[in-house]
Amino acid sequence: MELENWQMIAIAAGAAALVLIIAVAMIMRSSRKRKSQRLQKEFGTEYSTAVATNGNRKVAERELEVRKQRVESYKLRELTDDEVLRFANRWKLVQAEFVAEPVAAVARADELLVSVMGARGYDVSTDERRAADLSIGHPVDAAAYREARAVAAQNARGNATTEDLRRAMLAYGQVMDDMLAARTSVN
Repeated sequence: MELENWQMIAIAAGAAALVLIIAVAMIMRSSRKRKSQRLQKEFGTEYSTAVATNGNRKVAERELEVRKQRVESYKLRELTDDEVLRFANRWKLVQAEFVAEPVAAVARADELLVSVMGARGYDVSTDERRAADLSIGHPVDAAAYREARAVAAQNARGNATTEDLRRAMLAYGQVMDDMLAARTSVN
């Protein structure tokens, strides 16, 4: 049985279409993989946190991109030398207070960090917003802030041990140091 010209053309066109579909699918898959790798590199452990929280890689990646756009829309600024000095002195007082009043010191550490972030131009409306915004440009700080906030919540309920409070102060200190040292904005 011999195929007619139109049949051979139809078979060739079908094969070409199939090859094109496979090529497009491979390009899209490669593009998604590069995007995931870029976000993993950019967000570090925050990428894994977002995927675990959302239960879906695509949703997590979209959330991370939305965060980045939101933070880029802020008018972030460097602190002046006077502000850095003032906040650093207040931080030293909070650290010194920890020896005699660890419960109060942890609460003040959180309040001070909110003040520093607000002065830099971050949205400080909620704990989770602060942690999410820190993940842009400061992904390690976002994890430290979440740890400190978890202890602060325990502290507010009267369930934090002195060791928990010490860990919170160290975490707040890490974020505080980075916020005070940040001499460039995300923008």
